[in-house]
Amino acid sequence: MRHSCFLCIGSNLPSRMRRLDDAIKALASCVSIIDVSDSIESPDFSGIGANYLNITVQCSTDLSLDDLRDAIRDIEVAQGRRDNSKASGHMPIDIDIVTFDDIIVSPCDFNRPYFSVCYRQLLNS
Repeated sequence: MRHSCFLCIGSNLPSRMRRLDDAIKALASCVSIIDVSDSIESPDFSGIGANYLNITVQCSTDLSLDDLRDAIRDIEVAQGRRDNSKASGHMPIDIDIVTFDDIIVSPCDFNRPYFSVCYRQLLNS
């Protein structure tokens, strides 16, 4: 069964756009990319890290939600994310599943201003 989803991707380390591009390329192994928003900068809400660069990706996949989470976790680890990345304020890559089959699976991310802007851009394109 094919599932639709919106992912939010962010990085706050140098070469942020390259890191986002690398994440999109890696995601192509488990999702079909439909559209990608423009990038938007946002503060690190913890207050300890540099500003993030964020994008939203509209995609579809045959994977279940749990299998997609596992695949994304593998991509994040391969791209340098560690268990303490968020706590240290140094996030090489962060990929969040925000919606899956029109169900909001991450309300916190769904309500973030940067996601709202990027999400609306994709819905209106």
